[in-house]
Amino acid sequence: MIRSKRQAQSELGRLAELLFATVREGLGEFRHYGPMRYRHRRRTDANIINDLIVDRAKVNFRGIPGVESTDKRATLYLGFFGRWIVKIKKLDRKLRSRNVETQAVLDFVNQRPDPELPGLEGPTHLHLGYQRNDQVELENSRVFLVCPLGNALAWEWELLEGSSGLLVPAAAAAPPQVPLTREVRPRRVEGIEEQAEVEPTPGPASSLRFTAEAKDTVERMQAEEEDADAGDNAPK
Repeated sequence: MIRSKRQAQSELGRLAELLFATVREGLGEFRHYGPMRYRHRRRTDANIINDLIVDRAKVNFRGIPGVESTDKRATLYLGFFGRWIVKIKKLDRKLRSRNVETQAVLDFVNQRPDPELPGLEGPTHLHLGYQRNDQVELENSRVFLVCPLGNALAWEWELLEGSSGLLVPAAAAAPPQVPLTREVRPRRVEGIEEQAEVEPTPGPASSLRFTAEAKDTVERMQAEEEDADAGDNAPK
């Protein structure tokens, strides 16, 4: 099932800074491999970076209410509140991940539920990843949470340092900050208000082809968000 970007920001916004920190910490630790990197292929670099970010995720999210982790086929899946499942990936310039097209990968990007993964309500699958840019230091790479839909994206959300990543009025209270520490203590997360809007996700079982029905789903979601934004900005 696909939930909207607005729902993600509402339900995961409290953890956006911690998601951002997890990726940036893993990227920062990769500098310790500098003396050996001339021996690595680029694919080796990506694998090491992924392992470092996964390690930070296990530490940073340990003990947080509503968050659970599952290791399956050497892949970490983070479950949030029974409604979201997150995988850590390197993203290309179009914010898509590069995958070997196993059945597990096809099921994940096409939003098909896996009974072996955490989630009570048909969880939405997301990629938490970094977009590498050769013009900047690796540890300064941009960090995104994206919702895959076949070989395209339903939506993207750039996570930022020092805020929840939400677009809030200037007069609103500042969002809670999560310090960039080596170890993060378990913290209480406020109750999450349930959202009623759930869209079914189509997708063939054997390919990453972006179907016409899936395209309609994305366009409908985008139109709904634009209508909601227009209502928020209307004169009071």
